[in-house]
Parts: sequence; C-alpha cells; structure tokens
Amino acid sequence: MKQTLEVIEKLLLVLTLILSVGASGWKGYEYISAKSLVVKAKAKQEQEIGNAQQLLTKTYAELLSNLDKDIRQIDSKLAEELYEGTVGWDKLLIIRKSKVEDRNHLLQQLGGQVSNIMNSSRYAPKSSENSDG
Repeated sequence: MKQTLEVIEKLLLVLTLILSVGASGWKGYEYISAKSLVVKAKAKQEQEIGNAQQLLTKTYAELLSNLDKDIRQIDSKLAEELYEGTVGWDKLLIIRKSKVEDRNHLLQQLGGQVSNIMNSSRYAPKSSENSDG
C-alpha cells in the first residue's frame, strides 16, 4: 500500500511539473507574441509618419513652386512697366508682396507641421518599455 501511495505521489508530482512547464511555455509564447505585435505596430506607425511627412513635403513643394513661378511672372511684368509708381507698377508690386508673404507663411507652416509630426512620434508614450521592469 505504501508503495502505491509513493507511486501515485510521484505521478502527481510529475503531472504537476508537466503542467507547470506547459503553462510556463504558453505564457512565454503569449509574451513573445505580444512583443512581436508591438514591434510591428511601431514599424507601421513609423511608416505612416514617413508617408505623412512625404505628403506634406510634396504638397508644400508644389505650392511653393507655383508661388515662385507666379512671383517670377510678376517680376517679368514689372520689368515691362515703363515707370515705377504707375498704377500697373503699384498693383503688381502689391500682388508680388502678397505672394512673397504667402510663400513665407507656407514655409513656416511646413516647418511647424513636420516638427510636430517628428515630436509627436519621438515623445509618444512607450508603455511596453515601462511594463518590462
């Protein structure tokens, strides 16, 4: 009878050990899967930020090149005007100043938006790093 109890006790011990190893393995798998998902999400976020920066830069570059083209056209029209201070001259000069201000404003906006995107991605909360301990 004593031997049977010892065999049952050892069998229970072995089963407990197998179950604990299995549970530990499952937790390890869940942990690695979660880490992998976090890494994939961060990579996707970086890609989206890069795409947004490229789109912003492309849009602003097109707007700026159009404004520069307009300014050059106004400059050539100013060169065709006979006298400084005529009605045509003053009108073109006002339009030119307005376009230059628009261009400067667009450059400031672009810089601000790109730096906002960079700062928001740089200082985003990193919850996975805090939970690693």
